[in-house]
Amino acid sequence: NPIGDMCWSTDFAANRAINTCEGSSNCSTNYWAGAKLTCQEKGMELPTRAQLAQLASNLYVDRNGNEVTIGATETKDNLKVKDEYKDNPPITLGYVYWSSEVRAAGYAYYRYFYTTSTNGSDFCWRGMGRSGTNRAVCISN
Repeated sequence: NPIGDMCWSTDFAANRAINTCEGSSNCSTNYWAGAKLTCQEKGMELPTRAQLAQLASNLYVDRNGNEVTIGATETKDNLKVKDEYKDNPPITLGYVYWSSEVRAAGYAYYRYFYTTSTNGSDFCWRGMGRSGTNRAVCISN
């Protein structure tokens, strides 16, 4: 699906777990790694934080219908989904979407996509041992 100047896959529930071990005693179920592998198998990759922000910029307008530019770590409220996506948004709203970028062992950056806001603040989301409720989307340029 072309959105902006990039091609995006259909979003999917990131409920494919990969067991990872750091040393012999610290093993975790890693859903982020499962999402990353799913994208690689499609010949694509997880988007960066900046690419997720670009998706948000293409998805939303402000309350007056004006275009918005959303930065990689920026949170914006009082938004609405563009009319062209109102009935069929390119991603499932109301979820966290994984970024390809990691902050530290066990943590990956994210972006929330809600119907009236998006959050990509510089917090981190626990990447290992998380439930399968997170979602992912793959990208190719």
